[in-house]
Amino acid sequence: MRLTFDEAHHHYWLDGERLPGVTEVLSDLSMTKRLDPGWLAAARERGKLVHKAIELYNQDDLAEDSVDKSIVGYLTAWKRFCHDYKFKPLMTERIVYSERWRFAGTLDVIGSWQVNKHPRLVLADAKSGLEDPAHGPQTAAYVHAAVEMEILEAASRKDLPQRCAVRVQADGYYKLDRFSHPSDWSVFFAALECWKFKQKHGLL
Repeated sequence: MRLTFDEAHHHYWLDGERLPGVTEVLSDLSMTKRLDPGWLAAARERGKLVHKAIELYNQDDLAEDSVDKSIVGYLTAWKRFCHDYKFKPLMTERIVYSERWRFAGTLDVIGSWQVNKHPRLVLADAKSGLEDPAHGPQTAAYVHAAVEMEILEAASRKDLPQRCAVRVQADGYYKLDRFSHPSDWSVFFAALECWKFKQKHGLL
């Protein structure tokens, strides 16, 4: 079984079959479809810079003086989150996929954090944009794929990592959205079935 990723088109391929990406599946449910295209394009470019800086920081491989001045505040916000929750990254920018349900995606980071003074495993997605209802189903899909790949072990629901989005802000602060609703996976799965229907009938 061989998975490849076409970064230019953001397409995932499994043994020659294109698998839909998690964010692609959820595009119809995302706030991004309702935003001004010009603003959205600029936000996406900024998001790429922010994500790369955070990825390198998580890997302890960031040259601080190389960070674009326009995103310093966003990086500071991520550092603040790591400090506040004693967050320690264990796995960053990992491509995951579900052979059973035929989808793929790239999770931001899995690590440990302190909640009520107790260490817990958490899947955290760094965001530099707005709050979005699609973030809960998105993180649930990543967890589901990671468990199927046996990257994560989960004998029961309580063993699953906690899920959150860390919305970093330009002012150096962040907003934390935590997800625990059991319907998050169901929503993603329904969206996945709709994507497959549209693909089958040439509606994409």
